[in-house]
Amino acid sequence: MQKAFVFSMFTKVWRDKSAEALAEMVKGLGYDGIEFPLREGYQVEPDNAEKGLPDLAGIFAKYGLKVYSIASQTTENIFAGCAEAGIPLIRIMCGHDLDKNYLYH
Repeated sequence: MQKAFVFSMFTKVWRDKSAEALAEMVKGLGYDGIEFPLREGYQVEPDNAEKGLPDLAGIFAKYGLKVYSIASQTTENIFAGCAEAGIPLIRIMCGHDLDKNYLYH
C-alpha cells in the first residue's frame, strides 16, 4: 500500500556527516527521505552531480529512503544527475544582488 504522505528532511545543517551516516540518521528519525543541498562542501557537489547523485540515491535506498528533491542550480550536469538518480525535483532560488534591498527593487 502506498503511503498517503511522505516526510522529507532538508539536510543542509549536516554537511559534515558522510552520506552513509546521514542516511542512517534520517532513517533513525523516522523520515522517508530527504531534500539534498547540492552545493559546494556537501556530500555531493554540483561539479560531480552526474556521478554523485546516483551514488547518494543508492546509499539512501539501502536504508529504504529516497532523495525526493535537491536544492541547487539548473545546469545540464545537474539535470543529468537527477535523471540518472530518479530525483524528480530541483528547487531553485531566484538570485538577487545582496547589496540591494530586494523588497524595493
